[in-house]
Amino acid sequence: MLFGVGFGLFVGLFLRFGAVPRVNDLELAPDEVVRHVGGANHFQNREGRGGTLVLTNQALVFMPHIVNFQHNEARIPLFDIVEVDAIRTLGIIPNGLSITIKLGNQERFAVNHRRGWLALLRNN
Repeated sequence: MLFGVGFGLFVGLFLRFGAVPRVNDLELAPDEVVRHVGGANHFQNREGRGGTLVLTNQALVFMPHIVNFQHNEARIPLFDIVEVDAIRTLGIIPNGLSITIKLGNQERFAVNHRRGWLALLRNN
């Protein structure tokens, strides 16, 4: 029970003091509009970075929260996306997205409501 109370306090402080990035923190171009937002993990250099995934009319943007080792924002212009595939995180969990970029690089994300993300990204 003590662990539960401590964990609840930790999560409350984590959310209250800006540890989780908000869409308002994202710098948008004058003609850029947010279309969809959700929590996500971005797999980069052996780290599963937690944060917020944002789809705008121009880019897919991952904003990591502050407890990650790698704090850089990932911005993928929509015109650079060649392919979007559903994948399984850790080979078993059906919540992954694989984004292939023109240069052949792949970015991988774990998201909630994967079907919605797939539909939105494939219709751009």
